[in-house]
Amino acid sequence: MKNEGENRHHEPNIIRVKPMNEILTAAEAAEMFRVSTPYIRGMANSGEIPGTKMGDDWRFVRQDLIDHLRERSRREQQARKFQQEQHAAKKEAQVITPAEPLKRGRPSKNRVNLAAYQ
Repeated sequence: MKNEGENRHHEPNIIRVKPMNEILTAAEAAEMFRVSTPYIRGMANSGEIPGTKMGDDWRFVRQDLIDHLRERSRREQQARKFQQEQHAAKKEAQVITPAEPLKRGRPSKNRVNLAAYQ
């Protein structure tokens, strides 16, 4: 007698590749970016992402969205790197070593003669 588990048909793992020039709706683009549909529509309305309004909804080319995301990621990475370098340079510039040792106690009562500088 055969076990019930042996009678089951096992499908191989299938990977479905979507064409890069596939046209997406706003809902499909939102799913691809893992954001809400209104957020995608807002980005398209502002011109932040490439898309075309057709009727009441937007259409997007999958490859254009991928290219846009890749470029945006590259620009943001460069901006973060620049900010880190600026921060490090600013921190380095703030380190001041005194020319002579600091004196303890009350400040001297010697006054500076400003007339000598005029």
